[in-house]
Amino acid sequence: MSVIIVSVINTKSGLIVCLLLIVAMTMNASSHSLWVESRDMAKVGDSQVAYSLFGHPSSSTGMYVPLMESYFLKTPDGKKLDLKMENGTWLPGFGWMNYSYCDIALDQPGDHILASIRAPGVYDPAWHGGESSPQLVCDYAKAIIHCGDKSSSDWDAGFPLEVVLDKAPYEMKAKDNLTGAIKFEGKPIKANYTAWYWTEDSNAQKGNSNENGEFDIALTKSGPWIIEASCTVDQPGNWTATYSSAHYNAGESVPYQKVWYRSTVTLWVR
Repeated sequence: MSVIIVSVINTKSGLIVCLLLIVAMTMNASSHSLWVESRDMAKVGDSQVAYSLFGHPSSSTGMYVPLMESYFLKTPDGKKLDLKMENGTWLPGFGWMNYSYCDIALDQPGDHILASIRAPGVYDPAWHGGESSPQLVCDYAKAIIHCGDKSSSDWDAGFPLEVVLDKAPYEMKAKDNLTGAIKFEGKPIKANYTAWYWTEDSNAQKGNSNENGEFDIALTKSGPWIIEASCTVDQPGNWTATYSSAHYNAGESVPYQKVWYRSTVTLWVR
C-alpha cells in the first residue's frame, strides 16, 4: 500500500476526494495475500507436506482456495515438477479454514523452490466505491526448502515479479536485517513491500524499494515471516473471464487498464 498524505480541504468536493483516497487505501490494505509453506530444512529423500494459502493470516475464517493456475516444485537442477494439490478444511494453529496441500518428495541435494500461482482476474475499485481503474491482478508465491548440505544463491522461481534475497532465507535469525531487491522481468524496480510476522499482518512493516529495487527489513523475532512485493504496471488489455462473478460472466472479454503484480516469499526465522 502506498502512503498518501492529504491536506484537509474545507469544501464538499475536497471532502469527497479525501474519502475516495481513504477507500482506495483501505482496499489495498485489506487485499488477500497468497503464500506457501513447508519445512525449510530437510534431508535428501525426505517427504513432507507443502501448503498453499490465500487470505489474511490473522483471520483464518476468511481464508479460501481461489481459482489457481499452477503449483510446482523447482528442483536444484532447474526442473519444474507440477504438483497436484488437494483441499483441506482444518489446519492446526488456524482451525477451520480452506487451503491446499500435497506431499512433496525431496530427492536431490540443494535448494528447492515451492511455488504457487493464482489464476489472474480483473478487479475494479469502483465495485467498492472507489475510482474506476480496472486492473488485472496476478499473484505469485514461493518458499525455499534447503535439502542436504548443498546450498544455492539463486532462488528465482521464474515469476514476472520476484523478491530476490541477498542471503539464504533458512539462515536468517531474529534481529537480522533481511536485504535484497525486487525485480520486474529481471530488472530492478521501485515497488511496494510489506513484511509481517506470522498472524501479525495488521502490524506489518511497509515501505518502498529504492531505484535499484533494494529493500531492508528488520526481522524482529523468530518464527514464520511473509514478505510481499507489489507493483502496478500500465499494460492495458482484455482478459477472457475464466469464471463468473457479479461483474462479469465466464467467457466474457473484460478490459483492464493496468496489471497489479504481487509476489510473496515465506521464510522461517531462527
